[in-house]
Amino acid sequence: MRVNELIEALEPVRGMLIMEIEDCDRQETMDTTLEVIRGWKLARVIKARLERLSHPGGIADVHLEFMDGGKAPAFTLSMRACEVHRVRLTDVQDGNGTVRRRIELLFKRGHTVALELV
Repeated sequence: MRVNELIEALEPVRGMLIMEIEDCDRQETMDTTLEVIRGWKLARVIKARLERLSHPGGIADVHLEFMDGGKAPAFTLSMRACEVHRVRLTDVQDGNGTVRRRIELLFKRGHTVALELV
């Protein structure tokens, strides 16, 4: 994907609180990361360029910046936009009736990571 397409696809979940991060290929929740950022808000979706000698034009990255609203520093998840094949956004309902937005990031190498936010 192009950077702007990825940012546009992620825009509907900006400002929401993260509840789950799942590595779909391994069928497990990323527990250690989630312990730190559960309930944090997706504050910003940031476009960045990484300049490297092997890529004179740079590599476009997208950073998802989560903040707790307090004194803790921001937590950032980063990905290369060119490695993302597709973004899928759906609504799911948990056992308590809470509707969550589930965003699945399908990477070109077949790897999928999902985020659920409320």
